[in-house]
Amino acid sequence: MAAAATPCSRNNVRIISYNSAQRERLAAPAPAASSAKPKIKESKNAKISPPSGTFICYCLITSMLKYIAYCRKSTDESQRQVLSIDAQIAELKECAATHKLKIVETITEAKTAKSPGRMQFEQMLKKIEKGEANAILSWHPDRLARNSIDGGKIIYLLDIGQLLDLKFPSF
Repeated sequence: MAAAATPCSRNNVRIISYNSAQRERLAAPAPAASSAKPKIKESKNAKISPPSGTFICYCLITSMLKYIAYCRKSTDESQRQVLSIDAQIAELKECAATHKLKIVETITEAKTAKSPGRMQFEQMLKKIEKGEANAILSWHPDRLARNSIDGGKIIYLLDIGQLLDLKFPSF
């Protein structure tokens, strides 16, 4: 897509948006003689609301992202071969080093995620809402949520722009 070629500013997030017609033109094979490009709207204000039907690409600088490393081992998964918390931490540190990610805190929890009410998970979400972090690094998506309420909280934080990235080295 043409949006990937647009340079990013180091100090902010640029939003590049395409409406649905422009997206279809970008997805279709371009004629050999045509060099027409769709009009691209850019904004340095990440809080704008795009028009309905608009696809948004975020160009993020990884140095802007502050990750919370979240590790969870369920109490009811003792028979399953899920990585131990120590093994998850080691893998997340390796992933962070490889991708040059900034981990501001590591949160661990030993509780099932089948029902809401995990204290450490709620603490992590509050830190994101306060702006202390804006990204989550976890071993697998199922370490974050296995119920619709917790999953919905993650989606809501993504929707409002307080959570900017989710990384899962095993997924």
